[in-house]
Amino acid sequence: MVTLHNAHEATGSRTAMAGSAATASSAYDTTHHDDGNPVVKKALIALVIILVIGGYAAYEILVNDKSPDEIVAPLLSQGQEVIALFWDTADQGAAIPPPGGQEVVAVPPTPEVAPAPETAVPPAPEADIQADIQADVSSIDELPADAAERSVERPRDSPSYLASNPYLELPNPAPRDKIQFARAWSVQEEEVWRSGLTHQFVWQQYKTVQDVVSLRLAGSDAILWEALNNPRLWIRMKAVVGLVKLGMNVGDNAVLQALGEERPSLLANYFKRFTVKNDAAERFVMRYALHTVGPRARRHIIQALVVGRDELSGLYLVAATLDKDRRVSGWAQAELQRRSLPPGEVEEYRSQVTSSSF
Repeated sequence: MVTLHNAHEATGSRTAMAGSAATASSAYDTTHHDDGNPVVKKALIALVIILVIGGYAAYEILVNDKSPDEIVAPLLSQGQEVIALFWDTADQGAAIPPPGGQEVVAVPPTPEVAPAPETAVPPAPEADIQADIQADVSSIDELPADAAERSVERPRDSPSYLASNPYLELPNPAPRDKIQFARAWSVQEEEVWRSGLTHQFVWQQYKTVQDVVSLRLAGSDAILWEALNNPRLWIRMKAVVGLVKLGMNVGDNAVLQALGEERPSLLANYFKRFTVKNDAAERFVMRYALHTVGPRARRHIIQALVVGRDELSGLYLVAATLDKDRRVSGWAQAELQRRSLPPGEVEEYRSQVTSSSF
């Protein structure tokens, strides 16, 4: 009897242990499934983003005593920059260069290949985001489509174009800041930066240009001149502004090369970010861009120049009242009335624009 009773107890123990092991295994499988659940991952990512943004806003408001307006504007500006950078990448459709340290002086021509089926490449989420942004811009501005804007463009050297552009003969002095280079760049830095310009990731190419501009090493402007050949608008424009900041001799042709043959809507979206804040080098480039960009971009540039409030902002605002596009001239007229400039000053500016006495 004792033996039989012990056998029953051993059997019961083994059954309980097996049940516990099965329960533990089931719990582990469930946990493992929850970890791989995309809904859980998205919720965690959203929570982290909310905590980071909320913490940053609380720090700026409570510690640095900033107003909400001073926090929102920089966040919007940087967000537009990152989104537009990647949208530019998706829109270009250019082949991604392989990583390496080879020197790239000009972008080689893309060989003609048969177009891939539309189902071969899934749509990028950045393109969807940027499409929503562009739809918002178009609805606010009430502007025509790109095709209509392209149809009225004329060659830059034609007499009708020269007569209809009031900005061509306006002064555009370079920033007067004295550039102090930290030191000469080294061979290792040159190799790293040239490799960065051909990196497989677009953000790394953009960051390379940022690093060159921020470090200000003598001789490193060669990287920025080379970056003007990049197929992406935001990298080329960052490079040409950087050349101005390094004190290089930047003229109309360099700005025209940086603008490239991009869509009018892409150019307008790029210049829209400067309507919040801009510096002297960016205004210098934007004044040259007025010679060639379309109406939407011109209106954003005039807004940005007014925000800059330098010695030329009034002159360019009065010139914008003579713009052939009614939306640009209409906005400029309303802004001129809002600023309440003295009538004598306005007439002096207008006579300078019409007489081109510079």
